[in-house]
Amino acid sequence: MKTLFYLLLILFATTAFCQNYSIQITESNEAIGVGKNNAMVVNVFENDLDKVEKEWKNTIKNYKNEKTNLHHHSLFADNVVINEISTGTVDIYTNFIEKKDNKSVRMIVAFDLGGVYMSSNQHGDKFLAAKKIVYDFAVKVTKAALDEQLSVENKKLEKLLEKKDDLEKDKINMNSRIEEDRDRIKKAQEDIAKNEENLKKNEKDQQDQQLKIDEQKKMINEFQKRIDSVR
Repeated sequence: MKTLFYLLLILFATTAFCQNYSIQITESNEAIGVGKNNAMVVNVFENDLDKVEKEWKNTIKNYKNEKTNLHHHSLFADNVVINEISTGTVDIYTNFIEKKDNKSVRMIVAFDLGGVYMSSNQHGDKFLAAKKIVYDFAVKVTKAALDEQLSVENKKLEKLLEKKDDLEKDKINMNSRIEEDRDRIKKAQEDIAKNEENLKKNEKDQQDQQLKIDEQKKMINEFQKRIDSVR
């Protein structure tokens, strides 16, 4: 029953983690700022709302600005100086929407150039510079979350490997004791029987442990694929 359980777990893990993350930024007319305005939309994966909001606020604060206010999952940054975009200032509006079904956060970002919201049609190079800022942020935060998960999974694998090493050492020790007991078989019949029983259990435990290790390696491989797919 244990073996069947681990096989099913491995199958589930392989299916669940076969997800590639491709950061795509779309341009659309959204309810943001005052009324409906042109904005960029991007999904940040494997993160919750608080994390993405905090990281984006910190990113904006890296630029010179008059104030940055986050309220009810909307961030307003006033008079931000971004040299790559403009010699003047821009106002940045950002709405955050959490999508718990796939553990992602949808970001809607609009750049107000002073009554005119940035668009690819009207502000070619400026739009591309702003798009790169949003894209780089989404990639960085997604990868950071996946790296953190990968670290956790690697630690799990280390523990599983340590356990397997312990089991292998136990097997060596038990075989040694069995040989010693055979030399004293007349007075050690009960001990020998017990150790042989333990040896069988050990071999079964090793099989179960190997299944866990195989499962963990698959999980780590899938996490690595997900990290590699972020681009």
